[in-house]
Amino acid sequence: MGFTSAWAYAEHLTEVIKKDQEEVLKIYSNLRVREGKADSCSLQSLHSTIGGKNNIFVDSIRTEFVNPNDFIAQWLKGLCDAYGEKVFDGPNGKYQYIILEMMKYPICQKYINTFLERNFYRNLKERKRYKPNENLWEVWFGSNPLFWGIMISPAYRQEKWTNDVSEIRRAKYEYWTIGHILSTGIVSPGNPQPYTFSDLQAFINFYEQIVMRISRSDYEKQIMAKYFEFLKRHENVTEVPLLIPEFRFSKEDQAHKYRLDFTILNPYTQKLIGFEISPQSTHMSVSGITSKTQKQMNEDIRLQWEKEMAKRNEFYKQYGITTITFTDGMLRDIDVCFDKVKEYLEQRGAKKVNFEEQVQRMQSILKMCS
Repeated sequence: MGFTSAWAYAEHLTEVIKKDQEEVLKIYSNLRVREGKADSCSLQSLHSTIGGKNNIFVDSIRTEFVNPNDFIAQWLKGLCDAYGEKVFDGPNGKYQYIILEMMKYPICQKYINTFLERNFYRNLKERKRYKPNENLWEVWFGSNPLFWGIMISPAYRQEKWTNDVSEIRRAKYEYWTIGHILSTGIVSPGNPQPYTFSDLQAFINFYEQIVMRISRSDYEKQIMAKYFEFLKRHENVTEVPLLIPEFRFSKEDQAHKYRLDFTILNPYTQKLIGFEISPQSTHMSVSGITSKTQKQMNEDIRLQWEKEMAKRNEFYKQYGITTITFTDGMLRDIDVCFDKVKEYLEQRGAKKVNFEEQVQRMQSILKMCS
């Protein structure tokens, strides 16, 4: 199989389809006449009938397909779920849904399967790409009153930001990366115009002049500054995951429940990591210590601890985000803390072995020995 790309293989499947096209179209036309739909017998109608149900028979938006057989199997399941029990009355007797009628002919089965396989390879990235959970299609970050949203495919509808669902899987950028932000910008509630960035420096200026300045934590500011340095040195900066500041639990609501200091949503590894900067002075302090009894102090500390753990548990339950905490000891060396952040920024999924490349390699090796 000496094909250099998925698209080349899809074009090969086009030639395979053409070989049976005349006979399959004849069967399709006869079936349409039997239904009393003689006006729907064209090749365009045939292909529309097969391909037009892709987003109905399978959940293309949310499903990450393993291979073409996985896609076809789920498509067939959707076909059977939707029409398997239905029988229609026509001018020439009872009949089933047109595709089920076609499946009674082996040549049509082969044609439909090949047609779907071609669709898989023509949309290979969209079919195989990582599909995030729906509650991460929009991410809101920042503290009141200044906060913003990141949409995978931004659309402003009915005075509210949402996603153009049909475009989510077609996005040319990896989700939640610098490339994502430079492509879509960020949004703010009630404003129909996104806040866009012409280049990396424009994004850094926004982050530096607005996000960093409203932070009350010197530790946060130091980590942000190191993130900017990291971005400026990176060879493929558009691929770097965004270091999201103040990830909001309750999205765009003013009365948000929790925030995480920093969050990385890595689309390459599907690891969702939050970072909490938690020195004892801000997260476990007890006020009025001189006048409190030991029992009351212990009760206050217990309540603080429960609040912190509830926050972590809720983020994990809602989003699958695991939280790493930087405590006083770690914060003495901010470089050590950023090294941990950088570890998750740099992680990439295992490089996939390309089937066509390996076949060509094997053929080259065999020629050496012949």
